[in-house]
Amino acid sequence: MAERLIAAVLKTAGGASSSGVRIPLPPPKCSRSNAAWPSGPRGRKIFTITEAGLRVCRQAARAALTELRPSYPAVLVGLANSPLLDGPELVEALQQRAIALSQRQQTIAMTRRGQQPLPDCVAAIFDYNLSLLEAERAWLARTVGLFRY
Repeated sequence: MAERLIAAVLKTAGGASSSGVRIPLPPPKCSRSNAAWPSGPRGRKIFTITEAGLRVCRQAARAALTELRPSYPAVLVGLANSPLLDGPELVEALQQRAIALSQRQQTIAMTRRGQQPLPDCVAAIFDYNLSLLEAERAWLARTVGLFRY
């Protein structure tokens, strides 16, 4: 996990690949953010995370976990404009969405099974996504019932 955090900080600092802790970067991009510092041999600069970079990454992770940010799924735009569709067309569109959600759920579940064992944080990410999809499927089942004519 530390390697991913470091890669994320370095990527935020500018242009890093996700190759782990030792990521070669052009010095100006990293030095401006103070997130990484050259630590390798003279011919090839290898950047490692600094304490300041770790601090920024920790703060960003905590903020992402605690702050609620509005999201605007496209389905809300579709619902807002659903009076433009006739009843059967609306119901069909919602049913197609339910099928797509089910397929997405199956794909994510298969991906999760194929990557076992998972670190707890990764398992939680899969669980969160699967839970959101299941909640939307339940909502769709109720909503389709409202629009049946």
